[in-house]
Amino acid sequence: MTIGWFIIFLLLLVVEFATVNLVTIWFAFGALVTVFLSFVVENIWIQSTVFVIVSPLAMNAFEVL
Repeated sequence: MTIGWFIIFLLLLVVEFATVNLVTIWFAFGALVTVFLSFVVENIWIQSTVFVIVSPLAMNAFEVL
């Protein structure tokens, strides 16, 4: 599933570069974290959960900066 998460990451980056509104960059960051996680954990439910948790956390963390 590593390739799948990487493709999702690339698609989200393409959308981000097309819109330039910082809308999908947080989800792209979540997908990138999940790419690295998928090297260690093969369970798709854990990977999906990490993606769903990391994306909004990244949005809130970088909003403060």
